[in-house]
Amino acid sequence: MVVSADKKLNKLRYAIEIEIASVARDLGQIAEELRQIAQGVDPKYKVCCPHCLNDNTIKKGKTKNGLQRYYCKDCGVFFTVKTFEKLQKI
Repeated sequence: MVVSADKKLNKLRYAIEIEIASVARDLGQIAEELRQIAQGVDPKYKVCCPHCLNDNTIKKGKTKNGLQRYYCKDCGVFFTVKTFEKLQKI
């Protein structure tokens, strides 16, 4: 009886560990989406270039401050979300 109970307990522990790993992975993805939204970028939409206003852009590294850098394939301009905010204030 004791061995059987130990086996059941180990199976339950393993199932709980798997579930915790799954939840942690989901939380990591949610945290990344929230970081992008906090930077002003909705992860579901493409970012438009503030120079030529085309959406043919790609992510191209991060700045020293940790902001996402983007590169416009059409006009060759590098920019961040902060660049776009500065342009809007003009």
